Amino acid sequence: MKKFFAGSGVAVLVSLGIWGTSAPAQAYPNDTPAGGTTPSSDVLGSGAPSSGAASAGVLPNTGGPETPLLIGGVALLVVGGVAVATTKRRHADA
Repeated sequence: MKKFFAGSGVAVLVSLGIWGTSAPAQAYPNDTPAGGTTPSSDVLGSGAPSSGAASAGVLPNTGGPETPLLIGGVALLVVGGVAVATTKRRHADA
């Protein structure tokens, strides 16, 4: 139990240290546009759907998790849980 608390404390300190030293991203801090920032009228009117799939209510795949990856992740969690339970049982019997 002491190892668990020590590991948790180290994880908290490391994450707070990283969070405290991070800075907001500044890709172009002094780059201001020369003209106005209002988009032209042709850009404002381009919100119409361009394909039949968008009008049918079907969203495109944007790179989210796939079913095989989710199943694999759950399987790894189950295998890890079984390994931990088996190890604890062996240490308790010894």
